Amino acid sequence: MPEGIFNHVVKEGRYALKSVSKPPHLTISQAIPKRAGLTSTKGACEETIHHRIYIPSDFLKKDDSQWTRTESLNKSTINGG
Repeated sequence: MPEGIFNHVVKEGRYALKSVSKPPHLTISQAIPKRAGLTSTKGACEETIHHRIYIPSDFLKKDDSQWTRTESLNKSTINGG
């Protein structure tokens, strides 16, 4: 994808994410779930999207869609004492 097209679609929010917090769950999804294909004067542009979400090491995998923290956070664990 040409850089000019990419900069434009980023500015327009094409790759924006949204989050919904319903403690203890946080759901992250694409703000625009179905996007129209990209084209330029030279034709269609190939588009592949990868999202990487980093999970802190003190989380344990519960199942394919859930991770849990090994201990609850409070002032002493957040501030280190």
